[in-house]
Amino acid sequence: MTHTLSCIFLSSQVCGGSKKTGCIGSNVGACQIKKSNPKQNWTLGQPNKMLYYYDGMINLTYVNGTRCHNGVSRTTHITFLCNSSAVGNGIGRPEYEKENHCVYNFRWFTKYACPAKVCQATLFFTI
Repeated sequence: MTHTLSCIFLSSQVCGGSKKTGCIGSNVGACQIKKSNPKQNWTLGQPNKMLYYYDGMINLTYVNGTRCHNGVSRTTHITFLCNSSAVGNGIGRPEYEKENHCVYNFRWFTKYACPAKVCQATLFFTI
């Protein structure tokens, strides 16, 4: 996924780490690149495949990124939300939401976050 803001470019490999994000290293989950100087970049977290369910939403968090000005490691948080008609035949794409104290938040509307449909069936037993 890639996102361009006014002065930065964000790149991520959601399904695992990569050395193709623009940041130095071979196991980068997400990367922030300064548009005016691409050599100035920061890792926003190491990849993680452990999804977790909280407050009705599926989430994924990357931790241990480059240290921020406040000494805290940068983190990426992705919240997956249900939308069966999302772009790309329902697959959707992540959308940058905001950064708060070096935690980069994304929302991803996708059909894969929708609850499974329950089928109703009638069973007959012969005794």
